[in-house]
Amino acid sequence: MKCIKCGSEMPDNYKFCANCGEKLQEKQTVIEIQSNEIKKEENGFSITSLILGLSSIICFFINIILSVTCSILAIIFGIIGRKKGAKDLGTAGMIIGIIVTVLILIIFCLVIAFIVGAFKYYY
Repeated sequence: MKCIKCGSEMPDNYKFCANCGEKLQEKQTVIEIQSNEIKKEENGFSITSLILGLSSIICFFINIILSVTCSILAIIFGIIGRKKGAKDLGTAGMIIGIIVTVLILIIFCLVIAFIVGAFKYYY
């Protein structure tokens, strides 16, 4: 059992914390177990978001279409992961996905501007 006040681990049969003297409650164990179970369920979307975000960086140099797909999916999975409560990895995947998507849009705009400029110059 874990003390709410100081965080010390105590055996289940203790009624008071040996470190700070706080009264230990049996509800603490149930709450800890439930929160651990929820975190395990939530990590799937966030981990997937991070993996897709990192994949979009790698694909950026190989195949732009695949990179766009991975970055958009990273954003979507990051949003789902954050809504389910796993914020750290979901946020990282989302941020990577957003950065890669913005970079691709900037490159796309520059290429279009170059083509339009070249077209106007020659015609």
